[in-house]
Amino acid sequence: MHRALLPALPQDCEVFQTLGVGISGIGAIYVPDLCVVPRSAVPRTSDPAAAEDVLLAVEITSRCNVEHDRKRKKWAYAHGGIPQYLLIDASDEEGAAVSLFSEQAGGSYRRACRMAFGERIKLGEPFDIELDTDRFE
Repeated sequence: MHRALLPALPQDCEVFQTLGVGISGIGAIYVPDLCVVPRSAVPRTSDPAAAEDVLLAVEITSRCNVEHDRKRKKWAYAHGGIPQYLLIDASDEEGAAVSLFSEQAGGSYRRACRMAFGERIKLGEPFDIELDTDRFE
């Protein structure tokens, strides 16, 4: 996933794998599997990055965290103002799928796009890339 995002990164941004994200509105810190943040917004201390600076959060479910990723993190990221949340969910009841939640407003995502593994899913601005999900199988 990290490599797939590299060609589409805005010039001043980086992909992070262990960066804490502070969601001030709910007083919580989450650590997405991957997130994209402008380098200038990454604290030089151990403080978390502010959710409002995160352009994309990515979670890859596992059997032990599936409900947390599907519900709690989606809710938290929307409340934090993260514009896009990509959920890679091999345990989806309807079949392994990738879901992109976007158009964040008022603490929820108003748009969801779900694609089965093997199909392509398009990330919105500033990435403007279609991800090939074949590699997720």
